[in-house]
Amino acid sequence: MRYIPKITLIICSLILLNYNIAGCGELLEEEAQKYRNEGLSAQQKGDLSKAIEYYQKAINLDPSAAPIYNDLGVVYEIQAKLGEAEDMYLRSISIEPNFLAPYFNLGILYEKRQDLPKAAYYFKKRYELGLPNDPRTKESLEHLSQISEIDPLGRSLYLQIEAAQLMRDIKKPGAGQVEAKSSQEGLSLVNIYLEKAKKLYKKKDYMHALKELNKAFVLDPRNPEVADLLQRAQLNILLNHEN
Repeated sequence: MRYIPKITLIICSLILLNYNIAGCGELLEEEAQKYRNEGLSAQQKGDLSKAIEYYQKAINLDPSAAPIYNDLGVVYEIQAKLGEAEDMYLRSISIEPNFLAPYFNLGILYEKRQDLPKAAYYFKKRYELGLPNDPRTKESLEHLSQISEIDPLGRSLYLQIEAAQLMRDIKKPGAGQVEAKSSQEGLSLVNIYLEKAKKLYKKKDYMHALKELNKAFVLDPRNPEVADLLQRAQLNILLNHEN
């Protein structure tokens, strides 16, 4: 049986004498927010132990408050307790999957651990869930781009975003644009991306060549020249990675 603080029982008992269970829940949320505010204040003053104490009290009162788990995770991360921080961020996401902050925080945490595949995954999630003009959304994409330069999974996730963006741009209706024109422009872009890729491949810059080839492949997946060079670039990247 889960421990329930005495203060919680007292508050609920008083409320139930006059109101209903819903009213008790609202008051507990208000009390939890007060403790959270105290925790934020203590954190800003550098009193991390006190901040943890207040956040834990807030969670005891409102165990479904995803932001408070994230707050607690931040303090643990400041203390270099990365395992505890990870647990809190993941708990926050499990409670509220659309709450953005823990996705970015997990990306940073996994970067610190040099666990780049996981970092890439959470930066991608933060990017996809965020608004375009949100600075954190842009920052998440920048982190993912940097990871893509050295990690195969990060590269794959970054290219997925680029391909999705390219398809959205192609499908955007232009002034007087018709489907035939879109098709012609698409084929023209394929040639541009392919020529860039060839130059990069000759320079043995396989990573950037792969980016250009993926753009071309999205537009024209049946192009044999694109498919052949794409396969060769991937093979060279794998060989270099193993070395």
